Amino acid sequence: MHHRRDAGATTLPPNHSLIQRYWAYDRVLDREVALKVPRAAALEKPEARARFLREPKAAAQLRHPHIVPVYDAGSHAELYYIASVDIEGGKLEEVNGEDLPAVGYPPHAAH
Repeated sequence: MHHRRDAGATTLPPNHSLIQRYWAYDRVLDREVALKVPRAAALEKPEARARFLREPKAAAQLRHPHIVPVYDAGSHAELYYIASVDIEGGKLEEVNGEDLPAVGYPPHAAH
């Protein structure tokens, strides 16, 4: 993949999470994509790597206008990634101008 946006805009705003997000350009399919790449600390255990790869597998089975389509997922030389549709916009919390409730993983963990 090759970065196509301005050099200062290739990464999404930092959110201090264990996931890094990038914008990239897929030269093979001629389209911009969003890359979700976990930090190394997030995938120290094999169970964490398996859980990370279950997310795109589940999302790829769903078709809904509010679910971002997944293009690709996998790993390359110890670097895991999910490539999905590149969606322009702000933070989800800013959509309605108010803070949204936090949802844990799995979803029932927030209760």
